[in-house]
Amino acid sequence: MDNSEYMRNGDYSPTRFEAQYDAVSMLITAKTNANPESTVGMLTMAGRSVQVIASPTDEQAKLLSSLHGRSLGGKCNIAAALQVAMLALKHRNNKRGGQRIIVFVGSPIDPAEEKGLKKVGKQLKKSNIALDIVSVGANVANQPLLEGLLEAVNKNDNSHYVDVSPGMIPSEVLRKSAIVGGGGNGNSGNVGEFGGMDPNMDPELAMALRISMEEARQANGGNEAPSTGGSGPMDTGGGDDEDALLQQALQMSMTAAMDGESTTAAVNETESLDDDDDEEAALAAAIAMSNNTTEETSLTPATSTNAASEQFSDPNFVNQLLSDLPGVDMNDPQILAALQSLGAGANAASEDAAKKKEEEDKKD
Repeated sequence: MDNSEYMRNGDYSPTRFEAQYDAVSMLITAKTNANPESTVGMLTMAGRSVQVIASPTDEQAKLLSSLHGRSLGGKCNIAAALQVAMLALKHRNNKRGGQRIIVFVGSPIDPAEEKGLKKVGKQLKKSNIALDIVSVGANVANQPLLEGLLEAVNKNDNSHYVDVSPGMIPSEVLRKSAIVGGGGNGNSGNVGEFGGMDPNMDPELAMALRISMEEARQANGGNEAPSTGGSGPMDTGGGDDEDALLQQALQMSMTAAMDGESTTAAVNETESLDDDDDEEAALAAAIAMSNNTTEETSLTPATSTNAASEQFSDPNFVNQLLSDLPGVDMNDPQILAALQSLGAGANAASEDAAKKKEEEDKKD
């Protein structure tokens, strides 16, 4: 950050420093949301000396709170600030991923520093550290010096230069630039990468989409894009492939959000059917189970009905049942006739059963 006297200028609303403050806050959010392992540190370049106000960390609250209470004064020492930033990156806790420095320049640079800047640029390039330069203010004389620094550090287009004209909003310019979400190897915040959605508006959805896209790309055997500055947009080898992967990632994310555990079970069940034979076997088993269930359901009432019918066909059972009822005269002619008919029916049924058994015995 540039905290020199020149940052009091009002060519940006409300001042250069306040505009820089908003841009830095946006970058903190974009970079820490890019990847759960991304870390960000901050330092100021003016005053008595270069001061590290926050060591590399992934805690947004800590980073944002360190911005408050910054005093303005003195001149910037860009070369010394870049060397301190290199040292901070070297001693960061999480050494996985790329390294990148973003420097804001809002004050004039002494032409005598050109040689020192190029020397530091070569050191950055040798250490595989990318550099993004954000120039604010009407400092036309700075452009050739900053472009010389960029040329010394640039490697495979991993570094960028953005000039923010007076009157514009630096945070909005950076949001659309390669530093945040444009081309090259810029870090997260790429609106195009998420199908038109601004990842800063919904970081959790952006992270889910990023993970889904990575899983989909690995499942399709895609090549990983080179990373020089953290987690950049993934190169899927073509616009059509990227659109297809984006659609697949969106579908996976939305399905996972809506279905939860049922989606996992469905996927596991689908994966268990390795070929057509397994699928046909599973279908046959399902049909058999369905038939068995239906058969059992239909047989149970019929069986109970037949048992009841046989019970009421027994004259002794009916006689005993009627005799227990109050007010029933067992000598009533109608009751006697009914009992006789039941006995005849039972005898007839017994005779039929005996005849069938006799015929079966003859066949044997």
